Amino acid sequence: MGLFDKFKKGQTVSVDDAAKALSGRILKVSAGNAETVKKFYEEQTNGELEIDAWKLWKIVFEFEFLFLHVSDRMSFDILGQDRRSVFLDRLVELTVNSTIDTAFPELGSEERGNLKGSMLTDYNASQYEYGQYRMFANKKESTKDTVFWEFGKKVAERIGQPMNILYITLSMDLAIASLEVLHLNSILQSID
Repeated sequence: MGLFDKFKKGQTVSVDDAAKALSGRILKVSAGNAETVKKFYEEQTNGELEIDAWKLWKIVFEFEFLFLHVSDRMSFDILGQDRRSVFLDRLVELTVNSTIDTAFPELGSEERGNLKGSMLTDYNASQYEYGQYRMFANKKESTKDTVFWEFGKKVAERIGQPMNILYITLSMDLAIASLEVLHLNSILQSID
């Protein structure tokens, strides 16, 4: 039985097991979404412009920061303040470390430390910024000033297309669709 089977069967898991399961999913989904954005961009530019490897990883980071933020908001409601802090600290640590291991395995310990510090600084800035916005718009409202709109703007900026509605909405749609794949609610509900 795999770790994720526990979430499906209603069994409880430790904070650490839940964070491990979710961090792996966040990296995988974020990388897939970034690849989709890259492919769309290159199709839109008829292959004349490309997203290089570093820019692609910056897009992965943006998706990760968004999913960590959503996890934070949801875990506060489900786990309460104390357990949320423990869970989120572990989730962020695992996500950042696994991303560095995957993306930059050749880095030495000093470079890894510098990149980790930079990612955590960027993550904290994203947390602060996203915390100022509501998650979703009401039915008849614009998505402007929602977490997902602001996230879409960041991705569009990362690829050099600031305020381009195509990239903003693509990023938003990918992120929202990914919430179902991540199974955040079931993972958080399963923590003992």
